[in-house]
Amino acid sequence: MRWRSRFGPAWRARRRQRASGCRDPGFLRTERSRGWSGSLPSPHDPWCRERTMPLPSPLLAAAPSAPPAAEPDAPRFQQNWVRAVAAFGEDLARGGYSSYTLRDYRTDVMRLGLYLDIAPESVGEEHLAQMEVFLAMEGLGQQARRRRTSAYRKFLDWRNGRLLRDPVAPRVLRASDVLPWCDRVLIGLVYLAGLRLVEIAVLEGRDLKRRKGVVTTRYGQRHVPLHPRMIGLLNELKTSGSLAPYAPLIPGPQGFPVNARTLHSRFHRLMHRVDCVGTKPEDLRRDAAIALAHMNTPDGLIKAFLCKDKGRITAPRKGRMVDLECLRDRIGKLPM
Repeated sequence: MRWRSRFGPAWRARRRQRASGCRDPGFLRTERSRGWSGSLPSPHDPWCRERTMPLPSPLLAAAPSAPPAAEPDAPRFQQNWVRAVAAFGEDLARGGYSSYTLRDYRTDVMRLGLYLDIAPESVGEEHLAQMEVFLAMEGLGQQARRRRTSAYRKFLDWRNGRLLRDPVAPRVLRASDVLPWCDRVLIGLVYLAGLRLVEIAVLEGRDLKRRKGVVTTRYGQRHVPLHPRMIGLLNELKTSGSLAPYAPLIPGPQGFPVNARTLHSRFHRLMHRVDCVGTKPEDLRRDAAIALAHMNTPDGLIKAFLCKDKGRITAPRKGRMVDLECLRDRIGKLPM
């Protein structure tokens, strides 16, 4: 039989209780939660009965209770910031921004108000420059600084009434009819299929199923239905021999694959050619998200369409790929 010392965890727990003069019966349970795995003291122990006996109810009723601490009222400017951030988030939600972007923008703008300690109506360009210097001194990474600066700029544009704009994607799509086929495919995949440039850069001819009308993005792991305009364009490319199975869909000048950075520069030059300076790929994708939201599309399907579901199951799946066949009719109704 294993020898057990009487000066074990239970004895040490009683010793701490005796030294503290605690009458709480839950003291030993607290000690058990701290890692004591032994047995509770016997209720026949007179010291245990004396020390763990609960207080009579009259004494508990007569015991003075501390009044609840009154929470100080929040300053007036802080309440104004809360209301301003809530209205800012509502307008962004109507603008097609994802829930993750809304969460980050609300947090960053609220930090801006707590740091500046002024009313939201008083924020100006000089305060944003001050925050940029502060973020650089704080030691944040470049991506975090860009996101927070973007949130501050977006809030300033919203406050000055420059946030709401007309959809630019239909105008870009109509102006792209005079461009070469590679540029038309690029703009069409960004707007009509919701693809990111990093996904388009690795697309090959075999990823486009013309008969099924589906594009498979191996990088984003999803099947996206193609718009009838894109199907007609791909049929023309197949007839002319410009679409090869294992060749890059949008090749570089010498026929080799390009990376996402090169496609960003190419898209920037295209926007200059169609007289839409300053338009970004995310603007076209956001216009598609707004149009889908107006068709009462569930938020989870919109996130999957934009590849912003972050691996969560928000849309039907076929194996390991997200299958968006249920969006075919809605994608065919996107404004052009």
